[in-house]
Amino acid sequence: YDDEQDLSASLTTAMCDYGFAFDSLIERLMDGDTSFLGRTNLFDLSSGGIGLPEENPHLSKDTLEAVEQAAEAIKSGEILITVK
Repeated sequence: YDDEQDLSASLTTAMCDYGFAFDSLIERLMDGDTSFLGRTNLFDLSSGGIGLPEENPHLSKDTLEAVEQAAEAIKSGEILITVK
């Protein structure tokens, strides 16, 4: 950590938005949709279930722009994420 420049060695990672997931599921229940109960529900980048924190003083404007471009490429399918 550098006190003079207000820099830290911690890395920023994507965050799960549990509030978004909770609100989405409750909204579906309120609409009478129970089809998701007992099933795995995926909340990903495209659905808004994960992302970076709104405020992050440790990422430069250039880095944030690069992350946003990559996120858009993932959402559009230009970049495909696979799990093995």
